[in-house]
Amino acid sequence: MITVLDDFETSTLIKADDAFHEQRGSTLSAVEAALMVEQTKEATRSTAILGLHGSKDMLLHTEQEQDAKLRELSIRRDQALKLLNDAVERLRAELDEVLVSKAGFFERITNTRAKREEEARARLADAEKGVEVTKARFAEELKSLQGAYELKRQEILKKVAAERREIDRLGAEAEVDGSVEVRRVACEELSEAVRLLVKRAEEKKPESG
Repeated sequence: MITVLDDFETSTLIKADDAFHEQRGSTLSAVEAALMVEQTKEATRSTAILGLHGSKDMLLHTEQEQDAKLRELSIRRDQALKLLNDAVERLRAELDEVLVSKAGFFERITNTRAKREEEARARLADAEKGVEVTKARFAEELKSLQGAYELKRQEILKKVAAERREIDRLGAEAEVDGSVEVRRVACEELSEAVRLLVKRAEEKKPESG
């Protein structure tokens, strides 16, 4: 459009006047503004798509981070329980030794064997309680870890859903080129401006004769 107008204005047959230049400027400004709106819409949609990709990457990173935390928690739990269970087994073995041992004369008088058995049972009970406490502690840590992960995951999923809706909306808007009608009207107005310019030029001919 602009190239055609430039060719027309450089023609020596008809000289473009101020009225034509004013009409040409206002019309092209309207077209440029409409095109700017379309470019802004496309840029906004591109930004939204990049944002969606970023949110998806964040979701993937969160899932990978959760997997790593779960593995680390599992390793710590297994190591802690192995130590405690090994201790329990040793104490059970000690208690078994006390139970199967024969009490000597001195032990029968002083009741030392009964005290040894009582102490062995107490240590074993404490060790078994330690196992249960440790299991409960790790279970609570796992629950807290999963709760924090699920909360973060839901927040990201909501963000992803909102970004998808926005992209769909912007995509629907992009299918309708708002500059089409402006450009159509601009062509009509410029055509009319050229017609009026030619008419004014013809009207001036007698004056120059």
